[in-house]
Amino acid sequence: MGLIGKVIKGGLIGLVGYGIYKVIQNNEEDKKRRNTPCNFEDDAQQAEFISLAERFSDQVNRLTTNVSGHMVYGAVLSQSGISTWDFKLDFNDYGKVTGEYWCHSDNHDSDIPKRLGDYIKNGLKAYDK
Repeated sequence: MGLIGKVIKGGLIGLVGYGIYKVIQNNEEDKKRRNTPCNFEDDAQQAEFISLAERFSDQVNRLTTNVSGHMVYGAVLSQSGISTWDFKLDFNDYGKVTGEYWCHSDNHDSDIPKRLGDYIKNGLKAYDK
């Protein structure tokens, strides 16, 4: 193996190592964010948060939501009506509800969770003004 081959091999090993490091770092940061106790600014903000989730849910026939603290849990009836799939939106942004959210969904092809998250995010930003 020539010098160029050794350089390429060393670069690839370094790149893989850096990728593994970033994954571990992101997981640790996500754990820190999730484990920070979350609070609303006031009772009115929490009421608006719940209201936004309910209003959006009422607009989508196949969607039911449940709000618990800073989490929004959703269940969507499939188009065939035979099954459901779930998602959750985590609005804990290092202990505050800022409108930023993290989505975990059983159906990555659907835009319903993102639409709900963006709806709540935009509603909270309008509320803050």
